[in-house]
Parts: sequence; C-alpha cells; structure tokens
Amino acid sequence: MAIYFLRFGPTGIVSEFIFWINQHAIVEKGIFIFGIMLIALTTYSQITFREGYLITKDNERLNCLIKDVGWKNNPTKFNYKLSETGTVETASIDKVSAFGIGNGRKFVSRVVKIDRSSKNLKKISNQFEPEFQEEELFLKVLVEGKSNLYQYVDDDVIRYFYTVDDSAIEQLVYKVYQSADHRVKTNEIFKNQLLEDLKCEDLTISKITNLKYREGDLKDFFLAYSECYNFSVKFVDQIEKSRSWFIGIRPILSLSSLNALNRDIPSVRNVDFGSKIDFGLGIEIEYILPFNHNKWSLLIEPTYRNFRGEETYDADSVDGDVLTANVTYYTIEFAYGLRYYSFLNDNSKIFINILSAPDFSPVANIKYDRLDGSLFDEIDLFFTNGFGFGLGYKQGDRFNLELRYYLDKQVPIGSFLNSNYKTMSLIFGYYILWISRSLI
Repeated sequence: MAIYFLRFGPTGIVSEFIFWINQHAIVEKGIFIFGIMLIALTTYSQITFREGYLITKDNERLNCLIKDVGWKNNPTKFNYKLSETGTVETASIDKVSAFGIGNGRKFVSRVVKIDRSSKNLKKISNQFEPEFQEEELFLKVLVEGKSNLYQYVDDDVIRYFYTVDDSAIEQLVYKVYQSADHRVKTNEIFKNQLLEDLKCEDLTISKITNLKYREGDLKDFFLAYSECYNFSVKFVDQIEKSRSWFIGIRPILSLSSLNALNRDIPSVRNVDFGSKIDFGLGIEIEYILPFNHNKWSLLIEPTYRNFRGEETYDADSVDGDVLTANVTYYTIEFAYGLRYYSFLNDNSKIFINILSAPDFSPVANIKYDRLDGSLFDEIDLFFTNGFGFGLGYKQGDRFNLELRYYLDKQVPIGSFLNSNYKTMSLIFGYYILWISRSLI
C-alpha cells in the first residue's frame, strides 16, 4: 500500500482551458471534437506481440511473436508473426499442440472430458455425477512437475485438470447441483482424486479436506507434492493476477449551461442562463478488473457540482415589465461506470469512460423577481439520471487528466417548461491511496 497527498499543479492549464472555451462555441464544437476523439480511441487498440513459441501437431517448434491479449477465457486460437515486420497469422487449436509467451504463460491442446455444469441456480443440474462431454481445449499450465495442474476458464465455468507422471489428463471433479430435496450441494470428488493419486506423507487427509477448488489452493498443493518427492518443478505459472483499488481526489473545472424554456408557447418564465465556468470536487474510487492485462476497471465517483446564474429580461405581462431570474443548483453527483485503458508504454496510458450519473440535489431552483424585488414565481428543478463519456490520460499510478462530456439533461418543469442542463468538464486527478491484493 502506498499513500500520497494531493498537490495542485500550475494554474497555466486552467488559464489555457478558460481562454479556449471563451474563444469557441464549446458545447457544439466541443461535442463534435470530443466525439471524433472517442471514435478514434475506440477504434484504436494497441497490439502487443511478445516473444513466444508454438508447437505444431507435427511436433515442429516455431519461435515467434504472439499477440498477448491477456486472455480472461482460455483461447481457441491466437495471432502470431515470425518477426517484427512479418505478416500476422492465426493459429487454431486443431493445428497447435502447445504455445507459450515468455516464461509466464503456457497452454497445451488436449482432447479431454469436461463437465460444464452451471452454478447458475436457473440452470443448475439435479445430478450428483459429472456430465462429461469430450472436447479439444487449450488448457493453461499452472504447475508442471511430478504431477501437472491445468486450468480451463470459460466465463463462469472454471475447471482444473491434472496428470500424474505420464497419465492421461483428467478433470478434477467439482460440481454444484440440486439434490432431490431441492437443496444446493457440492460434489467434491476432486478431494478423493487427490487422496488416491497424489499420495505423500506430508499431504495429510486434513490438508486435502480443507482444500478449496480454486487456483491458489490447488497450485500450492501440486507444488508441495513435487517437493515431497524432491522432484524438480519444470514450470510454474508466474502471471500474478491482483485486485487493485485506487482512490483519488479530482478537482473539476466545468463549462455548464442551463435554461428553462417552452419552445412552443411563449412564456415569461422562458430564461436562458447561458454558459458559466464553475468548479467542483470529486473523489474517484477505481477497481481494476483482474484480467486482460488490467485494461478494464469499474468506477464510482461522488462529485460536488454547482451552477449559479442571473438573467434580467423584458416581461411585458408582468408589473414593471422586467423579471430577474436567479438559478441556484447545488448537487452531489454519484457517477458510476466502466473505464477502458490503452497502454502507450509501461508508465502511461489513455482511457475512455462510459458513465451513468444520477444527481442528488439538495438545492435546485429558479426564482423570478419583479423589478421592485418582490417574488413573482419560484420553480424547483428535478434532474434525472445523466450519461457521460470521458477521454483521458493517466501517468503512472498518481496522476490523470480527463475531458468529460455529459449528455443533456432535459426534464419537464410542471406542464409548461423544460429544463436543459449540459456540461463539459476538465478533470484533474491525483491518487492519494492505492491497494493491491494478489489473487494467487
């Protein structure tokens, strides 16, 4: 765990931003430019080819560069090229018996019997016994020693396989099922398999009984089995997955506009407050998802925003023929959504956000005053959920900068007006805390 404190950067960036938005029709032109940037980023995907190898079904080994996409699910094919400038080719499971990337990941192709029974209660099996079907799969090698351990992942289907010495690969059986009395139970035959096939004085029955059907527990058990026989382990999967949390403070500079209009029927309450510069402050909580090389994350971002404005205008049907409208809008916005990173290098990356942003506004109203200062009318504003898109840059684990646009919030006010609120923000982020926890 590391802790850092917020330091505000130079004011030059803020000045440049204010100057730029004053020189442009920011809402219209900014949306267009921002949309183009989003499209460009979403169509761009960094291609990372890493040194590796593949072995064909004819037992021919090819050293090559393999496109590393950080597979969440076990692949059925992969892209590779024989040199940096070579043509990208595709290798499928029916042509390849094994492939590996560096010293960290290794897959073997085998025809195995697999039980794909679901844990989903709507699809749960009522049979205790595994329901095997024969398939050819790329199995990820976790441990290669006196006994080998393999993993297969396909969304919520996670299965482990094993061999002892030169035996055929078999699934370690673990199954969730519904019994005759409609209770959800588990078939943990894998513990019997380990007890029978991986015998060692140090691996007691109590150790096997306490095993969980998960990567960390099984990996440790298979390593201990090889160690029990002083057998040199040939390979151990070195890719360490982790769950990471980032917490940051985010000062916000926004250009926002708000109006209350009835475009069909003239109304003395029609008022456009134009665009205003306002400041806000948010706290970002980011959870990095443990797959696909940490390219995806979930966000929660409570943010304080405000908008104040005053407009005086002619109102012929009102005493004094003039109205002054004052809008006061204070809100706590609870944005949440998804972020995707594209790496530029080991220490910097760009990202896009897709967010939903409901408002909780303790104060949101427009007051209309006559020329003599008396109150003509007061209207409460009720904003519904908003949706936003962000494009940003992150430097290391400390700093990010984001340009964010929220789609218009258009909400009826009574039966005669619609409020229209829109905002574009420049957000400075500084992470004050991050926590990583290994899953292995």
